[in-house]
Amino acid sequence: MISVLSWLIYLAYKQSNTIQFNDFLNVRYILLFLISISITYLLVYFQRSRSMKLENTRLREENAWSELMALRNQMSPHFFFNTLNSLSAFGRSPRWLCRS
Repeated sequence: MISVLSWLIYLAYKQSNTIQFNDFLNVRYILLFLISISITYLLVYFQRSRSMKLENTRLREENAWSELMALRNQMSPHFFFNTLNSLSAFGRSPRWLCRS
């Protein structure tokens, strides 16, 4: 990608002026090449940074959802046990308590 960008800059300049081999030793071309490489690396860096942030956000949401499901699964057996325990206690209570 870096070489493609540099080549496009070279072609754009070649159409406007004729370039001799000695011109490549000119500081302007070296600076232009270094700037194009820097811009390319910055674009790649920001793209990777953005994708890592999105992945981090997705993993945090997935982690929160997993914790929620784990808590739900822990609560369900307790709720079921407490309900059965209440029903069995109610069934074992004396009849005179149930009439009132």
